Amino acid sequence: MKRPISLRVDADVLDWFRTQGPRYQSRMNAVLRSYMTQRRHAVRRKAG
Repeated sequence: MKRPISLRVDADVLDWFRTQGPRYQSRMNAVLRSYMTQRRHAVRRKAG
């Protein structure tokens, strides 16, 4: 489920994502998800 939020990002970051074409918000979400997944794996490796 997706939730609408207000998020402040640097203008150049937003501009770059917008230049990549439609659905830039979905791509931003995908980048955040990728980061989250990598961090979760890193934490598990340290714990295990």
